[in-house]
Amino acid sequence: MPLLLFVCALRIKASTQTSERIFLAASAALILSVMAYELRWMIVPRIPGEREYALRELSNFWFLYWNGTLNAPATIAAAGLAAFAALFILRCADRPKPTTGSFAIVAGFAFFALVMSALPWLNDSFVAPQAQAYSRYNPIFASCLLGTVAMLVAAGITPRARWMHFPNIMIVMCLGVSQLVADVAMTARWRAYIADFRGRLASTTGLIAWDATTTTGNADRDATWQKMSVGWVLPILSIELAPNGRVRAIFDYKPSGVFRPIDPTKAAGLPKLAGVDYEQYLRSLPQHGESTSPLTNR
Repeated sequence: MPLLLFVCALRIKASTQTSERIFLAASAALILSVMAYELRWMIVPRIPGEREYALRELSNFWFLYWNGTLNAPATIAAAGLAAFAALFILRCADRPKPTTGSFAIVAGFAFFALVMSALPWLNDSFVAPQAQAYSRYNPIFASCLLGTVAMLVAAGITPRARWMHFPNIMIVMCLGVSQLVADVAMTARWRAYIADFRGRLASTTGLIAWDATTTTGNADRDATWQKMSVGWVLPILSIELAPNGRVRAIFDYKPSGVFRPIDPTKAAGLPKLAGVDYEQYLRSLPQHGESTSPLTNR
């Protein structure tokens, strides 16, 4: 929103038509109202402690490294930022054309990025779903930085030639390819996890405690299960993945979790969703006897 507001200011300054200035002023007023609304949710978050936790995630670099796992895509992006900074320093040293140093930076980054993108296929230490979850704020900051640079270039404040040259373009291409390779590896892991989740649901009934799901006798399967499972999502995902919408089993929250958006222990605590039938699940609960009709939405 601040970037869009800045664009409106630039356009208003350059505009000579009254109608266009009115439109831009109205747009700026709308943007300001959106900013006020967003700030309200930052100051008073929906989940208590969410803001502090988010700041702790960023300040502790959990988005790069968490619990023995390295987030390969975020590491590649950080290295790309460092490479861009090094190229910019070289370009500012009155060297209008790419130098040997520029090509060395590009070659070094390309090698690093391709190796890092291959590691999630080879080693579980580079499969970091929790660290990737902590990275969810990074695109906002990156977009703000890149958007600011783009506007400065468009406004003529920053020389275009220092940004649009071959080494920078090569780094962008290497970033795209390496992120794609790493993300395909993560997607393959996710598909395997979902298949395992469906299989577990099909073989059990009732409310299943988290501790009862962590040991199946297959070390690789259990490690993936524990790594990929997000505590507060388990009950919701159990409902989402129920075969044909007929819920037989729900995996309970992890004991350490504090955020519990639904209550899977009671009929009234389950979400009312069209096409979802809880009848068989509720029959398995110890306190069964509550009316299930409000939750049987075929």
